[in-house]
Amino acid sequence: MKNFKLLLIAFITFSLSFTSCSDDNDDPKPNLEAEEISLDATSFTEWVYVSLSSGQIVNVTDPANDMNWDIGFHRWDVRTNGGYSGSGQGAALKLNETNFEQVTVAPETGYVTDIMLQINMTGMPPVYEDHPANPELAQWMDLDMSDMPPIYTMANNIFIVKTAEGNYAKIQFTDYMNDAGDRGHITFQYILQPDGSRNF
Repeated sequence: MKNFKLLLIAFITFSLSFTSCSDDNDDPKPNLEAEEISLDATSFTEWVYVSLSSGQIVNVTDPANDMNWDIGFHRWDVRTNGGYSGSGQGAALKLNETNFEQVTVAPETGYVTDIMLQINMTGMPPVYEDHPANPELAQWMDLDMSDMPPIYTMANNIFIVKTAEGNYAKIQFTDYMNDAGDRGHITFQYILQPDGSRNF
């Protein structure tokens, strides 16, 4: 009986120790709730930069070398922190899916880095210059200027964006106007997977 009691005490002690270790090693699950950002991208001369990890607009004076931004906006033009635009791992991929909830895994391959694109930096009349931007993200808005006034058609597709640090975010643009109907005010929803996982 004495030996049985000693074994029981040893088993309880071991069990409590194991439970304590397990609790200490459990990593908290990331919050994968969708965030929404609205910004004023109406300027023809300035870019607006966003950190997806903080969900904030950030002040950037040297985008080519600053790692604090992930995605930048100029009117309908969009850039990522990679390729010709920045020193990070930024890139983007347009998916065929339009249902935000249905995208649960980011593809492994197919991402496009920023290149030099023709961008109107003056307004009307337009004067196009070479500036770095992302050709995949350029597809979020179709601007038909064959007749006046221009026709704006927003794509509902989901985009996967790689951040400066190489993490994955799924993004869907939801509006290009503010409440007053002024164009160039962009709203998008996104979910960022902060640990390098491709699962959302």
